Amino acid sequence: MTAVLQAERLTKQFAKDDSAIVALRDFALSVEEGSFVTVLGRSGCGKSTMLNLLAGLTEPTEGTVSHRGKPLTGPDIDIGYLTQSDTLMPWRDVQRNVEMPLEIRGGVRAKERRRTAAALLNRVGLDGFGKHYPRELSGGMRRRASLARMLAGSPSTLLMDEPFGALDAQLRTELQEELLRLWQGSGQTVVFVTHDIEEALLLGDRIVVLGALGRIVADERITLQRPRHVDALRVDPEFVRLHTTMAAALKEGSS
Repeated sequence: MTAVLQAERLTKQFAKDDSAIVALRDFALSVEEGSFVTVLGRSGCGKSTMLNLLAGLTEPTEGTVSHRGKPLTGPDIDIGYLTQSDTLMPWRDVQRNVEMPLEIRGGVRAKERRRTAAALLNRVGLDGFGKHYPRELSGGMRRRASLARMLAGSPSTLLMDEPFGALDAQLRTELQEELLRLWQGSGQTVVFVTHDIEEALLLGDRIVVLGALGRIVADERITLQRPRHVDALRVDPEFVRLHTTMAAALKEGSS
């Protein structure tokens, strides 16, 4: 399959006082079109730094990032990014937050923007909440609105940085299943960062485990049959095997 995202020899350093802090070193990753890649790693291993580089939000100290065969030198409207933190604009209602990528893209009439946003809010279970402001929504509803906003610009590549990590277990499961429903059949490529093994195995068709400074300690295909449901997965022998393997890889990566 064709590689949509390609990272080669990526190194990222941050200056602090008179020294340089290395967050990522010699990182390489190739992501195939239409795939769902989960990147698993503990805090401090460089996961968020990697995503910021893949999104074109920061420049590498060394190495290159390519998107669809072209060097990525800055943010690209074809790459959507859902961060850990809530980035909805508090002065815009939910409808206008979701419309924002279409405004940035330009050339889309207001009527079409409103129609697209309304359809997306319906898809993520927020029909009727378009005129609410972010402060009037629960944490889970804000996550749904953020997901709708990311999808509004129809990006072909989606980057997601532990988007459900702060939610309770039941809501996290609901949004995981919602994400899979939206992704399946879309043709979109997803890179999903998490520190949770179960989440990585539930969502992905490939799992990459990172150690310190972005060192890849495991890279394995996930052949568990879709659709996947948490309760059924937990007793699946292949899930148990993969979970054990990934837990060992995480331990190796932190040593």
